[in-house]
Amino acid sequence: MLNKLLKHDFKATGQVLLPLYGGVSILVLLYIFGWRMVEHLQASALLAGIPRWLAAVGGLFGFLSVLGVLALFICCMVVNILRFYRLLGDEGYLMFTLPVTAAQQLASKLIVAVSWTVGGILLVFLYGFAMAVPLPGSAPMEVYPVPGITTLQLAGALALAALVALAGIACGFLFVYLCCAVGGQWPQHRLVASVASFFIIQFVLQVALMVVMGVAAFGEVTTGWLSGISLNVYNLFNNSLAAVIYAMLGCILLIMVVFGGIVWAVTNHFLSKKLNLA
Repeated sequence: MLNKLLKHDFKATGQVLLPLYGGVSILVLLYIFGWRMVEHLQASALLAGIPRWLAAVGGLFGFLSVLGVLALFICCMVVNILRFYRLLGDEGYLMFTLPVTAAQQLASKLIVAVSWTVGGILLVFLYGFAMAVPLPGSAPMEVYPVPGITTLQLAGALALAALVALAGIACGFLFVYLCCAVGGQWPQHRLVASVASFFIIQFVLQVALMVVMGVAAFGEVTTGWLSGISLNVYNLFNNSLAAVIYAMLGCILLIMVVFGGIVWAVTNHFLSKKLNLA
């Protein structure tokens, strides 16, 4: 049944996001094509300088491209949040009569939201690659090695960083879903309660983080425990910079997984035990 939910959610969000992604891609690729064409003409000595009108048109296309990319991510976030938010209203009367659990409903919304966001990020990387790839006959793109890290180790670090980014995206959506689920406890004022929940929960988390950082800083000043741990980790991995990077990214990933698991559990509890569609 999860597959059917995913198909339904992808279709519903795709009706808005697919035309947007396509339109922004066409706009950005037109700008890149024009920019690379001018670059090629200048390299071939066929164009001594850039006319003012051409510079103005190029600047306008560049500005619109940046706005388009920003709009792409904003609309992606808003559309996917609204998909979950409507689940707590009139749409919930239909969706929660289906033979699916609240966890499956939550999983479907989260997978679709993360997928569209990752798709947008990949498009931006594609735009960057199209702008950076050398023109035929020009000097090849230089790749500078990172001191103390081999190519294979760097690839592993980038893969781990991608997992951290993926976990961060999922945690971000889960946090907003939690706020919507909390706000859903006041169905007559669900939107206001959801926004208030977002700021209140965020404030509490920030205060808790500041307390933890303050305690850690005080301990570092008085005992130097943090520096000692860092040095021990560095020595433990035989002074390998790559291993230290792996350890740092692994700790960040673990924290995000734990945080996301807690937020998932609380949100699922509200959906399955305290759902109020009145």
